[in-house]
Amino acid sequence: MKKQLLFIGIFLMSFLMVHGQETLPFEEDFETTTGDGATLIETDLPNWTNHMPVGSQGWFSNSYNNNKYAQMSSFETGEANEAWLITPGIDKSSTSKAEFTFDVNVGWWTHNGLSVWVSDNFDGSDVAGADWTEVTDSFNIPEEPTSGYGTFSSAGTMELSDYSETIHIAFKYVGDDNSGETTTYQVDNVHVYDAAKPVITSITAAPQHPTENEGVDVSANVTAENGVDTVYVEWGNISGDYPNAIGMSSQSGDEYLTEGQIPAQSTGTDVFYQITAIGNNGNTTVSSEKQYTVIEEVSISEIQSNLIGSTDSSQYTGDYVKTSGIVTGVKGNGYFIQDGKGAWNGLYIYDSNSPSTGDKIEVTGLIEEYWGLTEMKNLSSYNVISTGNPIPGIDTVDIATASGEAYESVLTRIEDVTYISDTTINTKAYPEMYNNTSQDTILMDTDIYNYSIDSSKSYNIQGIMDYSYSCSMILPRNAGDIEILKPAFGNISVNPEFPTSEDPVTISADVTHESATGVIDTVYLAYGTNPGELNETAGMEYTSGKGIYETSTAIPAQDDSTEVYYQITAVDERKDTTTTNEMSYLVIDPYVKLPFEEDFETTSGNTLIEPDLPGWTNHTPTGEQGWYSETFDNNLYAEMESWGTGEANEAWLITPGIDKSSTSKAIFTFDVNIGYWTHNGLSIWISDNFDGSDVA
Repeated sequence: MKKQLLFIGIFLMSFLMVHGQETLPFEEDFETTTGDGATLIETDLPNWTNHMPVGSQGWFSNSYNNNKYAQMSSFETGEANEAWLITPGIDKSSTSKAEFTFDVNVGWWTHNGLSVWVSDNFDGSDVAGADWTEVTDSFNIPEEPTSGYGTFSSAGTMELSDYSETIHIAFKYVGDDNSGETTTYQVDNVHVYDAAKPVITSITAAPQHPTENEGVDVSANVTAENGVDTVYVEWGNISGDYPNAIGMSSQSGDEYLTEGQIPAQSTGTDVFYQITAIGNNGNTTVSSEKQYTVIEEVSISEIQSNLIGSTDSSQYTGDYVKTSGIVTGVKGNGYFIQDGKGAWNGLYIYDSNSPSTGDKIEVTGLIEEYWGLTEMKNLSSYNVISTGNPIPGIDTVDIATASGEAYESVLTRIEDVTYISDTTINTKAYPEMYNNTSQDTILMDTDIYNYSIDSSKSYNIQGIMDYSYSCSMILPRNAGDIEILKPAFGNISVNPEFPTSEDPVTISADVTHESATGVIDTVYLAYGTNPGELNETAGMEYTSGKGIYETSTAIPAQDDSTEVYYQITAVDERKDTTTTNEMSYLVIDPYVKLPFEEDFETTSGNTLIEPDLPGWTNHTPTGEQGWYSETFDNNLYAEMESWGTGEANEAWLITPGIDKSSTSKAIFTFDVNIGYWTHNGLSIWISDNFDGSDVA
């Protein structure tokens, strides 16, 4: 007898497993599916059926913004499609008030391709042999947007009392890529429940992926026919065992929130919980078990540099982690962050948020290797900590280094590269840049900044290193990231250094090129005696013996006290031009002719005399104080005193050399004023052999 009972028990268990029968409440949020945009639903949910009578594409698991769902589309299938996504059998015999609801989202609408069906005699395998009733009219299926994707919303609620005790629900997709019927449909939160009992929906843990320093709040929407009496959450660290309970109180609308947090747990700990709701009529609903795992908070370099063996894959692949960094660039459906300069410090975040460059953000998400690029996706938390932060420094490296795993998603600078050709990948052209020294190449991408490359020029390029289509690429972010290499100047000199009115002047300079392959074509000088009006030109030629460029024609001698303004322009063989800032020199004669007069009105006041009158000499053999310019009652003059110097002083104020050869009757005079006389401290001297420097 025991053997017979055992046989019957095994038979019943097998029957339930084969037919995948579920009891109320039945809910499926697809969060246990892969979410990779490719894996068919039944792979992760074997009790579901993917029936494809037309075409080869079935319903698959996809994810966006940390939410997983079932998706179907004929887009790019190259065929006509008919695909049925069918729930397990749902036993609703426990109630006469079973109701059914689900959420739907539409992308790139072109046709009405989704219908909803119910069967109460489907055997779990023979779809065509079952009786199916279309119930699409009970729901609201959007017919928009025609561009991009909408957002998930409830499709409505349907009452199921007209059907037998066990039902199957099917989501039927019909489309044809060849005729443009390619609407994308996404289905989530399929829920069949007893409407006579409390209904628990939208269960959320916040944060969804806590670190060891974070407690967790649990919330849910709870409704009941006769009102809600009690709601609480039970939790523990073993599946099915909930030794701890926390009450939940009503918030706004139908939302209930735990009255205290589930305490912080150590990294790696699993927490299991369920919610119980009791209606005013005494009916009770217990939710399905939910779970979260306490994750690590790590730096970007920890994510990127801890690799699996000899591969380029992060050891954190497949794990949720929390990290932070400063946004360095925004690209397409995501952005790059860094938490420091150089190798291993960059990460791409695949996300719909729109931060600005310079934002410091804190994010929690899933680490994935997407075609060789380490990225974070499915964000469960996003927080802007601060804005306007300095961007991490840019590392200058060679192409081979930049193309390595360490510089993936890192701001990088590559110097002296030229365009050689376009490389077309998936119909898009990528400029291929070449460094003559290393003979390496790298591709440039326009996903952030759409630039134009001139094949005749050389460049320094900086940007974010990306990896796509099995190629390393550099992503310039703006015009400032692309620098054309041009001629460069050094050691500009005036000959003679202090010209007089009798001296023609030559200008010389070192002229090189920023690129190792750049060639200087032309160098010339423009000059004039008024700033901004450099109307005279002189060519400059390379002097091999000196290794410099010199003016081939000298600037003619100018009158005493004339200031000459000049600038140099160099042009390379690619016609790129560099021009120096405007510079100048002053023509000063060592001897002035008669009449000589100085009223000091061109001096600055309260400064030493010689900066404004460079022909004069301020000789201070004792002490530090020299003659200086002073002003009173709108008159400027030279002044010297020892008052307040705290020292002994001897200071000579010497005129320029004065040439009086034109007359035999030269006369010298000056004005003098005295203040606070205490001693005779002023004397006058004349020299006819002072050389302008050696007073002694």
